[in-house]
Amino acid sequence: MEIKSAWLAVPLCYAQPLFFALAQTTLTETPLMFYWTLAAYLAQRGRWSWSALFISIGFTTRHEAILAAPIWLFIAWRQRVSLWRLWPLLIAPLLVNGLAPLAGMKPQWQRLLEPQPSHQYGSGGWLTYFARSMEAWGLGVALLAISGWPRLYRLRWGLLPALLIAVYFAAQTAIRALGLFDSGGYARFLIPISPFVAIAALAGWRWLNDASIEARLRATLCVSGVMLWLYLAFLHQMLLFEERGALVVEVPYLHEAKQAINWCTAVLVLPAAVLFARGGSLDFAGRPAKWLSRYSRAAVVVVIVLTAAVLWRPLPVPEEAEIVDEMRAWLDDNELNDRPIIATHVWVNYKLDLATPQDASPTDQRVEAAPPGTLVVWDRQFAETPDHGLDLGTMLSSGAFRKLYESRPKRFSDNPQFVVLEKLSAAGGGADRVEM
Repeated sequence: MEIKSAWLAVPLCYAQPLFFALAQTTLTETPLMFYWTLAAYLAQRGRWSWSALFISIGFTTRHEAILAAPIWLFIAWRQRVSLWRLWPLLIAPLLVNGLAPLAGMKPQWQRLLEPQPSHQYGSGGWLTYFARSMEAWGLGVALLAISGWPRLYRLRWGLLPALLIAVYFAAQTAIRALGLFDSGGYARFLIPISPFVAIAALAGWRWLNDASIEARLRATLCVSGVMLWLYLAFLHQMLLFEERGALVVEVPYLHEAKQAINWCTAVLVLPAAVLFARGGSLDFAGRPAKWLSRYSRAAVVVVIVLTAAVLWRPLPVPEEAEIVDEMRAWLDDNELNDRPIIATHVWVNYKLDLATPQDASPTDQRVEAAPPGTLVVWDRQFAETPDHGLDLGTMLSSGAFRKLYESRPKRFSDNPQFVVLEKLSAAGGGADRVEM
C-alpha cells in the first residue's frame, strides 16, 4: 500500500482488546476476519481467483460476509480484472443455500430477505457502534483509525480497506439502530474489520507525524474532534441504558469505563481547546506548535498502552455463568436436578446441559404443554421478550406456578437475574400470556 512503517499494523491489531481476546476463541467473527484479510492480501498480489475463493468461504461464517462481495467486485472492475477469474465467489453461496433445506435450515438468501425486528435484543441508537468501537478496538486505536480513514484514499490499494470499513460499519450501525435480524449489537461484531482498522490507524498515526507542522496540527485537531464525538456517543449510549435497563448487556464494562473515558476526553480535547483559544488559527510555528503536536502523539500512545495493559487478558466468564453455577448448586442440594427444565437463557441451557431442538415450539407453548412439576427458569434479559412471552408477574398471579428460588442480581442491578418456578397445574404460562 506504499505506507511507511507498514509493520506497525500488526501491533496495532493486537493492541485492539477484542482482537487479542477473540484470537483465543473460535467465535465466527475471528475466521471471517482471517478470510477477509487473506482475500485482501491475495488481491493485492494479483491472485484474484484465490482472493474470490476466500471471500466466498467467508459466507460460511456470518451473514454479514455478503457485504464484502460488491466491494471486491468493484475493486476488481477498477483493476480491469476479468469476471471469469472471480468465479470462485459463487462456490460457498451455492453450497450453503443448496444444502440448507436438507439440514432443515432456512437458506441464507431467504434469511437476508427477512430483516425482521429484534425481539430478543431490542435496538440501539445510531451512535451505538461509535461507542462500541472503543470497546472493540480500544480508544487509542479507534481515535487513530477514524482520523486516518479519509487518508486511506491517498494510498495505493487504500480504497479497499476504506470501503470495507465504511460499508461494514454503516451496515452494523443501521442493523442495530433499526433493530433488524435479531442482532445483539455486540462490540465483537466489529472484529472482522480489525486488520483494516489497524491500517487506517496507521494512516492516522502517519498524519500525526507528518513533516509539515501545519499538517500535524490539523491531525491533532482531528484527533481531539474524534475524541469529543466518541464521548458524545458514549453519553448517548448511557442514556439508552437508563431507558432500557434490561439491555445493559450491550456494554459489559460500561460502569468501569465511565471514569476512564471522562479522563481521556479531558486529556485529548485539550489541544483543540488550546488551538481555539488562539482563535482557531493553525498559523504558528516554533516550540509551542511542536509541543502541542508531541503532546497529542504521546497522549494517544499512552491511551493505547494503558488499554492494552488493562484489557489484554482472556475473555472473562460472564457474570450470568457464575450466577447459573450458584443456581445449579441449589438445584443439586434440593435434589431438583432430575426435573424437566425449560429455560430462556443460553447460559442456563449450557450449564444445565439442556438440549433445545432447532424446530422447537415457542417457549410459552412449551411451558403450556409441559407436565406439572416442570421447572421454568425465568431470566431478566430474555424471558419477557415476544420470542418467549413469559411474564413473571402473570405466571405467579395465575396460581399455576410457585416461586422456588431467586438468584442474586448482577452488578449494578437490584433485581434477581434468574427465578426458578415450579409448574403446579396443567394451565400453563401460554394461556395467561400478556401480549408485549
